[in-house]
Amino acid sequence: VDVMLTPSVPRPAMVTVLKRLRAAGFKVAALTNNFDVPPPADPQLRAAEEQRERDFKALFDYFIESRVVGLSKPDPEIYKLALRTLGCQAEEVVFLDDIGVNLKSAAKLGIRTVHVKNGSPTQFLEAVHELE
Repeated sequence: VDVMLTPSVPRPAMVTVLKRLRAAGFKVAALTNNFDVPPPADPQLRAAEEQRERDFKALFDYFIESRVVGLSKPDPEIYKLALRTLGCQAEEVVFLDDIGVNLKSAAKLGIRTVHVKNGSPTQFLEAVHELE
């Protein structure tokens, strides 16, 4: 089973799960719907932001960015691209996301999905437990 995650603000529990999955030999990919944002004008702030981004991306084996690949969720083509990138079949993958339409689109391709709920600061832990 491989895992594709949609990145957000890194949560310590999720970071721990990502590290454990990779240590256990699973491939972990982020699948984003992102866009270009102008960098901060202040060089120190820019450097700190770039370092945070590098640190976040380092948690994953693959980081698939919609702004780079020209596709976005829930388009089925972005999930197909992710499967090709991972070198996996749909039934070998677990996809976590907080948006239902994204989950439905992935599920139609045969990808197992887990709904990440963000109603409270700790509600996302339900998805972590389901993943375990």
